[in-house]
Amino acid sequence: MITQVQKLKHVTGHVESGNMKLFKLYFEETEIESLEALIANPDPSRVKMYGGGTRYVDMLKKKLERVQMILTLL
Repeated sequence: MITQVQKLKHVTGHVESGNMKLFKLYFEETEIESLEALIANPDPSRVKMYGGGTRYVDMLKKKLERVQMILTLL
């Protein structure tokens, strides 16, 4: 069985040019900032769309964890 980390290593394992790697780092860091802002102040309409409670924020936190994991693999 392939784990999530193995999948990420496979996806990020190919050789990239310097500019592409810098772009990816910038994109990932920007996404982290955006996710952190949404976690701190979630959109009420999205919370409602996810059925209330913490489902929306939990999804954002999982997404943030995945992005941070990708950054550690680069």
